[in-house]
Amino acid sequence: MVHTTVAILELEENITYRNKNSFRAAESIELKLRARIESIPDFVDTTDQGANGLSLNTWEVGPEITLRIPRFLWPLNGYNHSSYADPITLLTTSYNYQKRPEYKRNQLVLSSGFEFRETRFKRHFVYPAEINHSDFTLTEAFIKKLIDINDPQLIIYYRDYLITNGRYSFLYNTQQQNIYKDFIFFRFTFEIAGNSIRLIDLITKKDYDKQKQYQLAGNRYSQYVRPDFDLRYYQVFSSNSSLVYRLSSGIGIAYLNSQFMPYEKHFLQEVLMIYVHSEPEPLVRALSRQIIL
Repeated sequence: MVHTTVAILELEENITYRNKNSFRAAESIELKLRARIESIPDFVDTTDQGANGLSLNTWEVGPEITLRIPRFLWPLNGYNHSSYADPITLLTTSYNYQKRPEYKRNQLVLSSGFEFRETRFKRHFVYPAEINHSDFTLTEAFIKKLIDINDPQLIIYYRDYLITNGRYSFLYNTQQQNIYKDFIFFRFTFEIAGNSIRLIDLITKKDYDKQKQYQLAGNRYSQYVRPDFDLRYYQVFSSNSSLVYRLSSGIGIAYLNSQFMPYEKHFLQEVLMIYVHSEPEPLVRALSRQIIL
């Protein structure tokens, strides 16, 4: 696990409002607002550091609204009779605006899915339809930096993208409330994107070429597969102390309509930024291509 933070100063605020029984049938609406501002070194333009070397030059803000319906909707409404399954349908919309010294980014996400319990310790999360659109506005200095690095992969990372994906997660958690004993946490997620749109292109385009990259609504859509897992063993000593053993891994494989994984789906975004703002040796550069998929 690699995690690097280069922020000098960071302030973050999260506000959550929840309205239960919104439509008189146990539905709930949750509204979240997240705002963050921080100071990070401007690796591209060193003149923008403020008089004392400290400048609040990075910030982001974004709302998220989620409608939780305590049952399955059509066509799964026939499975609502099981009281143990505890089914929930989720409809989510979120927007995020981010400003960094290198770029500005707007992101819009639309998501629909459901979750249910198989047993006391097992839960399933299914999101058959998600849409994620991001557009970047890069500074001229950052564009020049990318050109100087002379790595086409990095330039593609920071272009506008459209993701239409489906996602499944399995969660196994043996933790029991108010019982202090060892437990296991396991999460597996499998995500796939772009296949349905690519199939439509295959059927509708007479001059279809599998080597060609196509667009939807003026944006090149991403096509990839991305499995990952997170396994933890909690050795509990008391209510205030425990030791955690963790093993996690994941891989993203882009194909057909995508040369590389979109920015939002990197496992190591922090490493990517360090790579951009340094002068890596050829070996480090090669490893970066393998690790940051």
